[in-house]
Amino acid sequence: MGMVRKLTKAMPTLAFIAWAGSVSAVPISGADIVTVDGTDWAQVDLFINLSWDEINAVCPSGVCVDSGVLNGYTMTGWIWASIDNMNALFNDYLITAGLTGFDLLGPSGDSYADAGSSWAPAFFADGWRPTLSDPGLVVTDPRWTSVFANGWAGVSINASEGSIAGVADHCQFCASDSMTTNGRLTKSISESSIGGWFYKSASPAEVPVPTTLALFGLGLVGLGWTQRQKA
Repeated sequence: MGMVRKLTKAMPTLAFIAWAGSVSAVPISGADIVTVDGTDWAQVDLFINLSWDEINAVCPSGVCVDSGVLNGYTMTGWIWASIDNMNALFNDYLITAGLTGFDLLGPSGDSYADAGSSWAPAFFADGWRPTLSDPGLVVTDPRWTSVFANGWAGVSINASEGSIAGVADHCQFCASDSMTTNGRLTKSISESSIGGWFYKSASPAEVPVPTTLALFGLGLVGLGWTQRQKA
């Protein structure tokens, strides 16, 4: 009987610990989301220093488990992007820049490069944050600065390697800008320059209730109350 009392007293403490752990994670929202063509994308830099294996433990087969947490963010409702998803995202910028046909990425891992492109600067101007910024030799001259957004995609290339997708906006005097979905890296590696690509359908805007409909609803409530009074 004494043991039962001890367990009963301990339970609220355990429940509090579990509750405190669950609220330590925060949802991805606001400035940490970029919306492209009706799809919400999480900033890739939220997931730096995670290996492919660590992400896969929370988002197997792409869909993240309910209440799963990565780098302190709640992943419920988010999907780890596939190579096809990444091709579609990057093609949105290539098409806007006027590219067509074989210049577009897909259907599997692919890449496109062009010196002094308009699509690479447009990608970062859209609000995407880089996972790496290389100021080059002359740090006071922005023409020497290159920025990169690299992240794991939810594709296993083989038993030891996972897929990497990325955008490079190279400096004016450096290499060609590039978009690629055919990168690969050992699954167990984690680096501060590599994040992860996650998306979900954009949250629908709230639709205001028309005034007429609202008044009609109030009328029905009043009618019901009157009928109960008569009864």
